[in-house]
Amino acid sequence: MSERKTITGQQFRLMFKELVDNLKDDDLVYFGTGDLSVQNPKERGMPGARREVQIRFNELYEIKT
Repeated sequence: MSERKTITGQQFRLMFKELVDNLKDDDLVYFGTGDLSVQNPKERGMPGARREVQIRFNELYEIKT
């Protein structure tokens, strides 16, 4: 298994603050190249430890083998 890809809360806020602050209600947001949907955000980690937030995505396409 490869190492999990994470960013800190500070990095996340810096990346998205201006975007979110200027986002209008009818603007469209897409993930990946428009082929992912948000499944759900979840709190992870142990109580009392550093907070971990997981944002899960769904693939909208089927991979055939």
